[in-house]
Amino acid sequence: MRYTGLTLLLLFFILQESCAYDTALADCRADQNTPISFRSDVFPLVNNTCNECHSESNHSGGIILSDYQMIKIFVDNGEFYNSIYYTHNAIPMMPIGGKLTACELKAIKSWIDHQSPDN
Repeated sequence: MRYTGLTLLLLFFILQESCAYDTALADCRADQNTPISFRSDVFPLVNNTCNECHSESNHSGGIILSDYQMIKIFVDNGEFYNSIYYTHNAIPMMPIGGKLTACELKAIKSWIDHQSPDN
């Protein structure tokens, strides 16, 4: 009986933290009814996370992701999806900075699911 107040207070704080609102996920453009754009959504992401190793000057594994046509080749053969979602059997290496966020993955998947338009 002596620790009931402290226990209730602790329970209150635990419940409070478990109900946190994640604004990053709530603001995810991929969850909205607007189409994902290659130029404004996908390419900046690829440029910032992939081109350190897959550019014209540094084409690791023979992969160049410098423009739509080059990216589309790897989208069409499934390698792009497999690499960012780690569906292959290799050890995850990409991107160097760590795995993409859930929102970034959703945006790319949405773009691919809509036939990866050059928009």
